[in-house]
Amino acid sequence: MELDDIARLIELFDRSSLTELRYRKADEQVLIRRSPAEPGAVPGPAPSARLGSADPDAAIGGDGASGGASGGASSGAHTQPAPDAGTRGQGRADTEIIASPMVGTFYRSPSLDAEPFVREGQRVEKGHTLCILEAMKLMNQIEAEFPCEILRIFPANAVLVEYGTPLFEVRRA
Repeated sequence: MELDDIARLIELFDRSSLTELRYRKADEQVLIRRSPAEPGAVPGPAPSARLGSADPDAAIGGDGASGGASGGASSGAHTQPAPDAGTRGQGRADTEIIASPMVGTFYRSPSLDAEPFVREGQRVEKGHTLCILEAMKLMNQIEAEFPCEILRIFPANAVLVEYGTPLFEVRRA
């Protein structure tokens, strides 16, 4: 099975509500599972940001690989209105949460010594890279799907995030 075929399976899986996908062909097989979201995680199928960015404070990958995103699977991140301020201290009425479209490792920059793609308080335009999610050695860039101000970055650099995990709190510009 080619890497492009696996990337297409991941993309289709991310766009679905399936929790598990098994694909077998001859002597090859692929299993993709969605972990249950943590309590309070934003579940999300309202598209808002595309893959296309990386975490600036971390190196990419634990195998010594670095240097930015490679074109991997592309699937949209999801946004939802942020919870009320009284809920776990997250969100305000006029903000949205950009949630992870997949399970993967969150990176704020393309490499350990590179600047982060975004910082809190920064305004970005549509298409600006927000972070990178690494899944199965593929670097998936998350891009802003609308102009916005980054109010909060939730995950630490180089941590595993689940499907639906809040990544950014933003306000549309």
